[in-house]
Amino acid sequence: MRGRALAGLSLLAALAGCEGRRVTADHVAASAPVSPPTTTDTLPPRPSWTESDDERRLATCALRDARRSDTLPAFFEATCGDARVLWLPATVAQPTRYRAQLALYRTARQAGLDVVPTTARRLDHRSGLGAVLASGELAGLADDPAGRVASAITRLPDGEILKTRSGAEAARWSRMAAQPAPRAPSASWRTVEDWQRVSVLDYVTANLFRGAILLAPDGRVWMIDGSTAFHEHPSARAADQLFDAVKAARRPPPGLADALARLTRPALDAALRSGSYDEWLVHHREIGEVALRARAAHGWALTAEQIAP
Repeated sequence: MRGRALAGLSLLAALAGCEGRRVTADHVAASAPVSPPTTTDTLPPRPSWTESDDERRLATCALRDARRSDTLPAFFEATCGDARVLWLPATVAQPTRYRAQLALYRTARQAGLDVVPTTARRLDHRSGLGAVLASGELAGLADDPAGRVASAITRLPDGEILKTRSGAEAARWSRMAAQPAPRAPSASWRTVEDWQRVSVLDYVTANLFRGAILLAPDGRVWMIDGSTAFHEHPSARAADQLFDAVKAARRPPPGLADALARLTRPALDAALRSGSYDEWLVHHREIGEVALRARAAHGWALTAEQIAP
């Protein structure tokens, strides 16, 4: 018995030796001295987001006179430098909610859809916010180990903040979009086209519960509430309802198909997953869903452009 065991061990050792010689023969080139690969040799370049001058100004201007928004309770209306702004800081209850606001702006800017005002990411030390907020509000903010509070800050154009979804204005614009476009577009028709762009962004970013928009004196419609966008698991019914609202229009606004074609997966990665891990704005699975919804909306826009009267 012992002899058979020793014979078996000898056979295993012989096989191991043969395997070792075979591997060595297969990797002769690897025996030559080779310098270790550098990081740039092994990893793809990290996508990057280029901040605009206005983004940099909003990220560093002096914040003051912050108060809760009456229309959008999750936000503070404040002054930053000489700008009127909406400020959405990270809170203990919702430490990452501000990222959706910033991601909405970056998605719109990547597409070239000029219906979301400039939005930037800020880092403010908690100690410096004592003069900006009441003590009760300050206690609810979430900070990082360095004592910094992350937030999204959005420049507010002049105009009136309006509640949407059930608003009379939104219903009227949707009815107008379902009609043939006039030969000589008026200011009110440009408002309708902006509303269509807002509706498309709602669908693409799964902005299921947008609370308000801003209507400017010149008729522009601005999408100022993205705090509920990029819903991680939107129901098919909810997404279909948003898409149905888009498809109810007789024709897409000019340039919509080209704008949606820019929302490819690599472009969205660069916009929404730029920088270090803690700066990523949207989970990679949701970015994939955004790209799919953008492709669906692009297909509709192309078809609608061809068949519209």
